[in-house]
Amino acid sequence: MSIALPSTPASVGSKHTQEPAMPEDENQLPNEDQYQPQHVLSKVSKTLGKDTFFWAPTSQRLIGGLNHNVTPVNSKILHTWATLLDTTNDRRVRFEIYPVQITKVPIGLFYYERYRSGENVPEMSTEPLPPGDYDFQVFANTKIDPIAPTSNILSFKQIKYQSTLPKEKSWLLRPVAPEMMYMFDVPDDIQKEVIERDGGRCLISGTAGDDEITVVWAIPPPLPFAMRYVDGGGVYKSTTELYKSDNAFTLRKDLADAFLDGAFGVDVDDDYRIVVLKNFGPAAQPLIGPNIQAYFHHPGVKAQFKVGPKDIFLRAHFVNCLYINFQGGDIVTQYPTHIVEEREKLLGFYPGESRVSRRSRLWGDELSQLIYEHYYQRPFGPDSDNSDTEFEYESDLDEELVIGCSGNYEDEGDLGNTNVRDSK
Repeated sequence: MSIALPSTPASVGSKHTQEPAMPEDENQLPNEDQYQPQHVLSKVSKTLGKDTFFWAPTSQRLIGGLNHNVTPVNSKILHTWATLLDTTNDRRVRFEIYPVQITKVPIGLFYYERYRSGENVPEMSTEPLPPGDYDFQVFANTKIDPIAPTSNILSFKQIKYQSTLPKEKSWLLRPVAPEMMYMFDVPDDIQKEVIERDGGRCLISGTAGDDEITVVWAIPPPLPFAMRYVDGGGVYKSTTELYKSDNAFTLRKDLADAFLDGAFGVDVDDDYRIVVLKNFGPAAQPLIGPNIQAYFHHPGVKAQFKVGPKDIFLRAHFVNCLYINFQGGDIVTQYPTHIVEEREKLLGFYPGESRVSRRSRLWGDELSQLIYEHYYQRPFGPDSDNSDTEFEYESDLDEELVIGCSGNYEDEGDLGNTNVRDSK
């Protein structure tokens, strides 16, 4: 006796959008205490604690998401970010977001339907968005994603680290050349100039004292490509154009590493608001909130900082923060179609294959268990609960065959699909 399997392997990653509203009693924004994501969370989303998700209206990909406790966001902020991330100026369309409910569809792994569950949120609303799933209603003649889906772009810290690895171990196709690595550090003469210019205070917190502050780059000079993603940034094409004091500023020492890693930035287009996108511990806590302004733009001291880091450099840094922490996180990026299909075949879910024994270590990771739950429509559990006795026999497939088929690509970055080693 054998189980009836689909005639073809499960497809991966399609999601269907349904416009009809849910029943009247469900026509509301998500409830913070009740929201439980129905879509599978990627490693990135879990690591960042994301609970507020935005879905693409055309490609059906997950545009991105946030942890509302770390990064409070509203519709007005989302519109500001959409403009900032529109690097080619071809997505300037009017849109509004609305809440949706996600339901799984059994036709394939990572297939979902999205149902409208509330009214549109006004464009300029400053009400915090509660955790949940949101779609976009675009008011344009053609379908377009107001924010282009992307994923796996590396932080400046990650690029620096990857550039120190042997070529065969680095993800980067074009790592920073060894002779340029010294430029990640701010030279003594620029440090002295910047400390004097900034009055010896951290421009983010206002902290003073030689033992408390350091000088950091907004955009590390070895990475001029980062300037391509902001209006007017195309003129900065060489490292020497970034190796200047107007690309540097004073910062508390315990914030420097998080800044390089893109964990927080300054949204200069939102009155120099500090935005934390990844919780980096105790030092992050005073910076988390909806309206915390960088010290050097506080009304009482702003006049003292007429000269400082150029806005365009802080803006480019903040765009990188959004790329690496707000955008991406789709489970399909972590488990691409070919990886899922390889695992389905190894597990014996293809027609004519016998399913691998539940004693196999192949069942020990997330992907295998997700495939199990998709095919059997029940939670994965211990052998005694889910023995699947409908099989007359089980394959004793060598467990070593699974090596190299884990399929977790979401830790790798693509720098906008320009600078990463092919992971397939």
